[in-house]
Amino acid sequence: IVLVLSGTGVDRRRRLYKACRDAGEVVVCEKPDIRDRDWQDKVRALIEKRAGEAGVTLPRDAVDYLVEAFGTDTALIHCELEKLATYAGGTGQAVTLEEVQLLCHGEGEAISWSLRDAVGERDIARVLDIVDTLLRGERDTEGAIIGLVLQVANHVRNLLQARVMMQELKCRDERQFQAILDTFDKGQQASYRERGLEVATYHPYRARMIAKQALNYSGSELVAAVPLFRDAYYECVSSSIANRIVLERTLMALCAK
Repeated sequence: IVLVLSGTGVDRRRRLYKACRDAGEVVVCEKPDIRDRDWQDKVRALIEKRAGEAGVTLPRDAVDYLVEAFGTDTALIHCELEKLATYAGGTGQAVTLEEVQLLCHGEGEAISWSLRDAVGERDIARVLDIVDTLLRGERDTEGAIIGLVLQVANHVRNLLQARVMMQELKCRDERQFQAILDTFDKGQQASYRERGLEVATYHPYRARMIAKQALNYSGSELVAAVPLFRDAYYECVSSSIANRIVLERTLMALCAK
């Protein structure tokens, strides 16, 4: 007998949970929350686990692409990895980023790539247009807006980290930054991560793109943006001001030149 329950939260203290646990096996599948700043790491770990089970070998940049393509729609992972396994012949042969981009598509990139790129380019008209597109199909608009605040706040942190590292490493541009990251071993990556500079652990190409966008902002602008988004989040969860007004006002303040 397989019993499937769909809902929010799992209370392990309830009699139903304990009865199912005692009678068989309980498998809890928790969908990552896009409002969680660590949702990408959780989806990445799930993709890597499922890829191993499917016999598909994915390079780090391909996994990063799938994280952005799927977003938090974890239901896509099994089908897309099955597609990649069929393409690779089920031999465990590595599938390249280019092949993954050709075969796999999703809606998550609209959240992660398009909005973040527009913020990085300081293109406020495009930023507001993307926000409008994203929110148009949302049922829980207020929750989705909080998610976008956290998404952009995390990107701002990455931009600031890239600026700090480029200053320390005396990098003139994003190409030099990527070249240096290519030489980092796991020990060096761990050292930077412990300092809160997790950009050092990203795939060098992804870090290069972040560094390129970071150069569109001054260090002082990015430092000032951190409390800006902290305050925006606080307003969204505690004030009577419409969350969309808070989001758009904050994005305009960030991207204004």
